[in-house]
Amino acid sequence: MIPIRCSTVCFSIPRVFLKPIQSSTYLSQLRFKSEVTTTTHNDDFVSTTTSTTSSNLPSTKSKSKSKSKREPKTLIEEMKLAELSRQKVLSLRQTLAPWIKRELTQKSKYSHWNPKRKLSRQEMIKVKELKETFPQYRTVDLAQFFHISPEAVRRILKSKWVPNEIDEERMIQRKERKLLQRQETKQAALGRTDEASAVARRAQKHGKWHKRSKKSIDDDNDDDGVELNKSYNKIQSQF
Repeated sequence: MIPIRCSTVCFSIPRVFLKPIQSSTYLSQLRFKSEVTTTTHNDDFVSTTTSTTSSNLPSTKSKSKSKSKREPKTLIEEMKLAELSRQKVLSLRQTLAPWIKRELTQKSKYSHWNPKRKLSRQEMIKVKELKETFPQYRTVDLAQFFHISPEAVRRILKSKWVPNEIDEERMIQRKERKLLQRQETKQAALGRTDEASAVARRAQKHGKWHKRSKKSIDDDNDDDGVELNKSYNKIQSQF
């Protein structure tokens, strides 16, 4: 109690009434502050819990980022990736042997080893005859049968070339020339072997003749010595 004196009367006022009056705005401010503090505490707790859980769980964001980096998003990126892969393949092929490179190129073009072929005139005639007799055969079937590309079969069928007597004569002459060339090469190879064998025989003969000649000379000398001895003995017996 606080005594307050006036001129004539003395009043006693309690301390409660001397406190400032708490208005509604003041109370709302206090309430807002309390809510803010509670929310901050809750946020801190949630952040700590999420950090612990994220540390325990696997990182999915990193995987998604890596996937997004690997997957091309535009045509330019796709072209760059294709160029890089092609350069890698080329760098690997540079270290390979030439026959392996050849086989790889053939496998990339065909399913198996199928090098390019050039048909002769007679084979071209056979292609046309087969197409005339069996029109149900396609160019792909004929190409597989003759081991050539279907484009070559299409060009052969499209061509207007027909074998004449002159062409047949030329073909026969060409065959005869080829046969003669083969025979000449064979004879040359056999002739070389014959020459080598003849030289060996001659060497053997000469060696034997030399031996025989030496023997004959020695025999002759021996005979001469025997005859001289005989004649000398005869002459000596006379005396």
